[in-house]
Amino acid sequence: MDISKLFEKDSYNSKERIADMSNIRQIRTGLDVIIWVETNGAGREAKHNLERIKFEDVNTKKLIPISISKQPELLGGYNEDNININAKQLRAIKKWIKENYDALMDLWKGVITTDDFIVDRIKKI
Repeated sequence: MDISKLFEKDSYNSKERIADMSNIRQIRTGLDVIIWVETNGAGREAKHNLERIKFEDVNTKKLIPISISKQPELLGGYNEDNININAKQLRAIKKWIKENYDALMDLWKGVITTDDFIVDRIKKI
């Protein structure tokens, strides 16, 4: 997903889609990428309900989905060959997800808010 599409005037549900996601900057995560989290994952109506976050490809500005799991995997047809980050950066993203797994799941399920996650629960790598 190209994040610039979220702001286009005629973009399908653009206001709702951007409101459902929050970004977490590098200074909070220790990663080289911006992380985008769903703030209402369990309650939203979507074809895919797999727990996931997205990270922003710094070159293309596309949002790349990756699972929230103990063994995170790229989703949506993405793999190491068609993203513009290196293997070290991808390993760091996966490590961050593993270290923040419980808090990310609480956020996905709506148990905590994005503010709770960022202020109280996030683990920087």
